[in-house]
Amino acid sequence: DSLANVINSKSLAGMQTVAASKEWLYIETQQALEHSFSMGLAVCFPLTFIAMLFATYNILLSLYATTTIAIIFGSVLGISKLFLGWDLGPAEIVASIITIGFSVDYVLHLGHMYVDAWDKHGYRQRTTRFSYSAHTMASTVIAGSITTLGAALPLLGAQALLLQRMGALLSIVAGFSIAYAIGFFMSLLVLAGPENTCGDVSCLSKKKMCACCCFHIKQDKEQRNTLQLNVMDTHEHEAGSPV
Repeated sequence: DSLANVINSKSLAGMQTVAASKEWLYIETQQALEHSFSMGLAVCFPLTFIAMLFATYNILLSLYATTTIAIIFGSVLGISKLFLGWDLGPAEIVASIITIGFSVDYVLHLGHMYVDAWDKHGYRQRTTRFSYSAHTMASTVIAGSITTLGAALPLLGAQALLLQRMGALLSIVAGFSIAYAIGFFMSLLVLAGPENTCGDVSCLSKKKMCACCCFHIKQDKEQRNTLQLNVMDTHEHEAGSPV
């Protein structure tokens, strides 16, 4: 419009220049897609956190999972733009929503087993709960990623460009999802995963005290201290008794 105004200012009287292009239709479509993409992200990530919270009943695990999914999402879009040179089109927007769905699937199963180790088996330490989650669910999520790749790779040979991009994006999503679920999310659990009932919704509702770094409940500390004192008293009694 600014260029047309400049030309009209220098043209003869009665002559009018009008700017028109079929690309303008694509600009409006692109703006609508970007708006839908932003709205979808604004809805998907809070719903992801809520879904993880309902599945694990643990706020800390839900935060870890949501962070992992956000990293996966950013990695997929970064690869698409920097290495593949794809702009944000319809296929990329649809695949971005699928990215969140696949990422939630793997992380959700691993996080659920981490909670299940405490609920059903009473494992308290994060290393034990990590081992239980990895032993019971790691092979399952890896097999799921392989089947996803097996379904996505045939799309790379499709004639339609949309199907080709969908196949490539699904393959990238499956690869990043399993890599971050096993390599990043599980590393968070073994290094800083919740122990006992720390971060649980039930823990917060009962106003129990949770330590921020070592994730021990205050009541459990007192019970361990009492147990240690009892053991020490027993040893002293045995040492002082006549042979």
